[in-house]
Amino acid sequence: MSCVASSFCYTLFTNAMVRIGMVPHLLRNGPAGSVHLGTFDLLRNHFAKQQGVPVSGLASHYNLFAGGVGGVLFWLIFFPVDVIKSSIQTDSLVKAQRKYTGVADCARQLYADGGWRRFYRGFTPCMMRAVPANAVMMWTVASITDMIKI
Repeated sequence: MSCVASSFCYTLFTNAMVRIGMVPHLLRNGPAGSVHLGTFDLLRNHFAKQQGVPVSGLASHYNLFAGGVGGVLFWLIFFPVDVIKSSIQTDSLVKAQRKYTGVADCARQLYADGGWRRFYRGFTPCMMRAVPANAVMMWTVASITDMIKI
């Protein structure tokens, strides 16, 4: 059993998480989350001040709008980083068969494959889902947070 656990831990922490996408995931999610959630929060505070109500008293459409805008900015700014992340994550698990040696190498190869446009493949469907998905997600978070008074 310790052999299985040892193998699992090695694969999870040294191979899969670090080598296959954790670095680009963190490079994307740290700043992207700040933009997404920061935009949502700034817009909610702006609307609350404009309406003369506490943030928890905002009508649903304000939260939906703020969530949608935050989601659009998330993907508009960070989509190229997501393409790099996804390319690395879908690379071979076998080290000798990997196409990319890291984030910079992946970016170089993707650029060589199609210029800056290569980083925006799949952008249209992503943006089509960005507004409704993020609007509903952030509205849900705001609604639940307001209900349980966090």
